[in-house]
Amino acid sequence: MLFSYQHLLFLILILYLPKTSSNRQSFINLSQLGLEFIPTNENLLLLVDINADSIIICSKICFSNIYCRTFNFNMQSKRCRLYESDIDNTGTIINSQSIQSVVGTIKLTADDFIDYGGSCSFCENKPYLICINSTCQCKSHSFYNGSMCQ
Repeated sequence: MLFSYQHLLFLILILYLPKTSSNRQSFINLSQLGLEFIPTNENLLLLVDINADSIIICSKICFSNIYCRTFNFNMQSKRCRLYESDIDNTGTIINSQSIQSVVGTIKLTADDFIDYGGSCSFCENKPYLICINSTCQCKSHSFYNGSMCQ
């Protein structure tokens, strides 16, 4: 088999995920089957728990929510859970009880935060920055690590 399931989903997501109004594109990394994301605090970090017809729909919902960094999708139950947390700081990926479970993570880059600390006119169309005290800052529940908001 030339392409794995993970590669096929990635290609589909690249084709279907929309650009934002600022022409920014993000990528979504998908785990292998049988894994799930566990946040350090489920009650605090869970954004949405819904049903979605496909992993593409779940990915689009996460991508359209500026606070979403990670999602779980179960292909059998169609359950889509979005989290305001990432695998580097506020959660971990573990083996799931379901072999149909997949974890998706929004891949942010330093380019998404190049205007951090600049004048508010630079962050008007930036989804991950907000104007605070006349400068572009990280949105709530995140911090600047020197190159990006986490």
